[in-house]
Amino acid sequence: MKCLQLALGLALVCGLQAIVIPQATRNLDIRKVAGMWHSMAMAASDISLLDSETAPLRVYVQELRPTPENNLEIILRKRE
Repeated sequence: MKCLQLALGLALVCGLQAIVIPQATRNLDIRKVAGMWHSMAMAASDISLLDSETAPLRVYVQELRPTPENNLEIILRKRE
């Protein structure tokens, strides 16, 4: 029983640690990354997701726009 409690406790601690996503936006000037973007390459662990023109992962970042709340809006484009 103690072993089960220990395993559950460790799983909860690891789960909490995995949820924390560090935000490195302190020194980021959103206006510098805003604008038109051109994709140079695409990658996937399964090539069939990118292989054909109708593949589900064939999307491209078209534009990044700053919002009034200091967020970054990402506009994606799917090539057809």
